[in-house]
Amino acid sequence: MAKTTKTERRAFDALKDAADASKTAKKAAKTLEGKPARALKELASEAAEIADLSKKAVRKHPKRVAKRAEKVTAKTEAATEVALKAKRRPPMVLKGKKAPITVTPSAEAPSVAPTPAVKAPGAVPDSLEVAELLVAEAAAPVVVSHESWTVAQLRARARDEGRAGYSRLTKSQLVELLGLA
Repeated sequence: MAKTTKTERRAFDALKDAADASKTAKKAAKTLEGKPARALKELASEAAEIADLSKKAVRKHPKRVAKRAEKVTAKTEAATEVALKAKRRPPMVLKGKKAPITVTPSAEAPSVAPTPAVKAPGAVPDSLEVAELLVAEAAAPVVVSHESWTVAQLRARARDEGRAGYSRLTKSQLVELLGLA
């Protein structure tokens, strides 16, 4: 029976860590909605795929396997942490050319993502990393009155609610269909 080398043990440990990170990310993704959930599920499946490598593959290239598993584990854990932080983030107020827009994490709010043009000129950027900002924007929909929604946004909401026959409706008909009037 062959002994397991130090690099092989490191690779097997990294694979176990990748499997654990995958499980954690899948659980976290179940608590999220939309883009953050899909992104986290993709990372979790990538980590699970790497964690399922055979012993033969590990014994053949232990350093490569360990490096790859450690990389995907770190990436998955970081994304999970960012997504969970974004879910707990308090409401923010974004100031733009029109009235201020309040961003609140709400399941009932329409999923309308703010555009980068919403920031006021000369505003100091947040200390958040780019990934945190993207996850926060996707996880916390913007709460706006339905008058400012576009027809495309109203159609997207109708699609999300599982409505039928909304594709040819006008804006006022969509508002009526969604019960926003």
